[in-house]
Order: sequence, then structure tokens, then C-alpha cells
Amino acid sequence: MSKMEEEKLSWGQVIDKEDLNQINLPKSMIESYIKKTQKKHVLIVFTPRENILKIDVFPIENKDIIKVQLKLTQFSGSTVKQIAHIIRELNIPKNLFTSGVCIQSDMCLYEAYIEYHKLGVSLDDLKERFTDVENVTEVNIIKIK
Repeated sequence: MSKMEEEKLSWGQVIDKEDLNQINLPKSMIESYIKKTQKKHVLIVFTPRENILKIDVFPIENKDIIKVQLKLTQFSGSTVKQIAHIIRELNIPKNLFTSGVCIQSDMCLYEAYIEYHKLGVSLDDLKERFTDVENVTEVNIIKIK
């Protein structure tokens, strides 16, 4: 097998929809992933959409993960800039996963998963800062287990 055949950009598998809860990940994929990371744990993020279920796996050092969820009336350029400014200003470590989507014309969500032990501010301070962002109606901080 050539080096190019060994390196895969993705893995594909076809199964019946009813067997979705019994997915077996290819052993070679798992072994390849484990070799490439020195982290002890992984964060798995499931992102369901209308016609797709996306699964992301992130290597993490520590099991203490928080999800910051912002509920917004809309996404504007100003809102995105304010969120980015807070992330930079508070020196929030690189987010593991972020996602933003508008569910209805006046209901949007932004989510970021963060390694809590790398966070240099209290959860209360974090929540307070994001509460002040334009178009934000609610801030939830959820500990992921």
C-alpha cells in the first residue's frame, strides 16, 4: 500500500439508518487518530441539522469543558466583532468548537466549547461580558460531562 493510500482525508461507511446507534468506527481510523495526538481525552460534539448529523472529535488535555451559548435576535457584523473582541480581551484560549446559526428570523444561537482550566476569568465575569453584547438576549454557560 502506498503512502498516499495510507493517509486518508476521510473515512466513509454506508449503513442502514436503523443501525446508526451501533456505528463501528474503522480500527485503522482510531489508531491513526490516537497516534497523532498526545492528549488523554476527547470532546465529541454532535451537530444535528435537517438532513445531516455532523460529529466532531477534539483531543483535550482535561475533562473540564464548558459550552458558552449565546441566544441572539440576529447576527450582525457588529455583534460578531464584539464577541471576537471579548475573546481577545479576556485572553480566552482557542475555542475547540464554535458554531452560529439563525433558527428563525429573530432567534439565533452562537456556541463555543472552551477548556475551562485554561480560562483566566470567572464564569460570572464571562457571562457578564457576553450579556453586554449587542443583540444578545440570554447567556448560558454549561459544564460538559
